Amino acid sequence: MISKKIFVFLLNLSLILFFSGCGTKGGTSVIEYSSKAILETGQVPTLNLSSLVLRDGGTRLINFGTQPWGEFNKDGSDLHILKQSFKKSFIKNNRMADKKEFPLNIHVIINRYLVAHSNADCIAVACVSWCVTDINNNILFHETFFARNERLMLTTIGAVKDSINRNIIARIMEKSLCLNCDNSLIKVENTSDNFNEIIKGFSRNLISIDANILMHVSSKHAVSAEKIELDWVNYSAEINWKERLKMQY
Repeated sequence: MISKKIFVFLLNLSLILFFSGCGTKGGTSVIEYSSKAILETGQVPTLNLSSLVLRDGGTRLINFGTQPWGEFNKDGSDLHILKQSFKKSFIKNNRMADKKEFPLNIHVIINRYLVAHSNADCIAVACVSWCVTDINNNILFHETFFARNERLMLTTIGAVKDSINRNIIARIMEKSLCLNCDNSLIKVENTSDNFNEIIKGFSRNLISIDANILMHVSSKHAVSAEKIELDWVNYSAEINWKERLKMQY
């Protein structure tokens, strides 16, 4: 006989799986990021988003036991919303910017954006390249970095993507606003220029819980796994920013 505690546990688990397993379609929201540099110094340059592009073939969705929802920019809206998030965050920054400083132009490429989810877990990992230039198009800084997020499916797919997008904006803003200092010391949560560091602790298997577990204390087929090809996110091709910007302008 199942004890009262086990019954309550299974009841709670069934409710969690019922509400989170359905999930949402993965729509994202416009984000306004507040820079720490503004709060600490009050003197920052004006930022301008010159370009934000998604590389062809740069998105992938893995769904296991769930609806095929949430692939980045599948309907064309995610990239637009990310642009709006950059602009909204920059507008807030620019209200407090030192107008004597020359504006900085930001160029961003989304190389890879992986979303993977089951009825028990949801992860997202992105690879982003970007550079910052002055008004004469001189490259002041560039890098390629990775951003990640992983949550139990007690949230929406869109919320996981929102967290990734926020961290992308945060890293780019904080490093752009601190070009005169050692911006290698700037750390933004769940981002890194090292791929192995960003996937550390990630399981390469996406776990799905069988509904049978709700009917029995143990089930031979209660848990199954789908392999996640995380290495796909590691876009390593060299980007010639000088040539790219020459073509753009």
